[in-house]
Amino acid sequence: MNNSTAQYQGMGQPASPDFIERLFGAGVEPRKRIPRPDLSSEQAYIEQNFSNPNNPLGEDSSAPRALPSVPVFKSVPLPKPETQPEIQKQVRPEGAEVFVSQTNPVKKEAAQLFMPGDNVLSSYTNQLNKVSLRPSENQASELEGFKKFYQKNKSRYEAVAEKANMPPELIAALHWRESNGNFGTYLHQGDPLGRPAVHIPNNIPIFNEWEPAAVHALNLKQALRDKFGIERGTKDLDKLAAFAEYYNGLGYRKKGLPSPYVLSGTNLYQKGKYVADGKFDPNAVDKQLGVLLMIKALQEMSQQNQGGESYAGLRK
Repeated sequence: MNNSTAQYQGMGQPASPDFIERLFGAGVEPRKRIPRPDLSSEQAYIEQNFSNPNNPLGEDSSAPRALPSVPVFKSVPLPKPETQPEIQKQVRPEGAEVFVSQTNPVKKEAAQLFMPGDNVLSSYTNQLNKVSLRPSENQASELEGFKKFYQKNKSRYEAVAEKANMPPELIAALHWRESNGNFGTYLHQGDPLGRPAVHIPNNIPIFNEWEPAAVHALNLKQALRDKFGIERGTKDLDKLAAFAEYYNGLGYRKKGLPSPYVLSGTNLYQKGKYVADGKFDPNAVDKQLGVLLMIKALQEMSQQNQGGESYAGLRK
């Protein structure tokens, strides 16, 4: 067993083969991690500054935490898994120093949109009309597969949307980023269902079904959802993009860079990616679909099915 990539979250040391075997069973290889921003600091910031309903977005606050209520679901046996695409695991980058590079300049409009300290929602609101959809050839092909996958599993996303009061398109896009739509994983971070979660956030109950686990993951962001005014029928791309960036973490924004989690496949993202926990590569390119691109595609597909015009806000 190769445990060189296995990392016991929070301990800062490799997990032993015995630990991996006790946790996952014999013969299980550790999964490759794709890094995420530092959620330990981000979650503390959000809990502190978004728990007070009288506190505007972005202001510091010493108000006591008011954790959202989370429904409790009864664990039931996991149904026979469907055939799923290979998981491209999302991992939040952990706090790295601000990266400054003259060889990898960010376009002026992108720099204006993603300067550190900017309010996330207002930055998207003010600059969204500058975003153009520019998926690569591979991304365009994957996008068609994602749209078909959504149509096939639309009822599952709508069931979660109803309980969490979130748009099904956003839920599907987050699910695709986290695990390529694998219904055998937690929406929280893409870890396998039916086992204790290992990666952040890992202090969650054990779920055996995707739907209740997904509702739980989204309800953890209930205060943020309410601050942004997001509901099941919300179509505002700025609100959905801001929520998605917070969902993944603000590590890229702290560097003054666009988040590929949200903007991969658009003109505002060129390169720069966390390739391991806390390790940022300025020349690596995120080849996955960005959340904004996926939501826009589903919105347009819905409009076309209804015989209407496409939603405004992004250019092709």
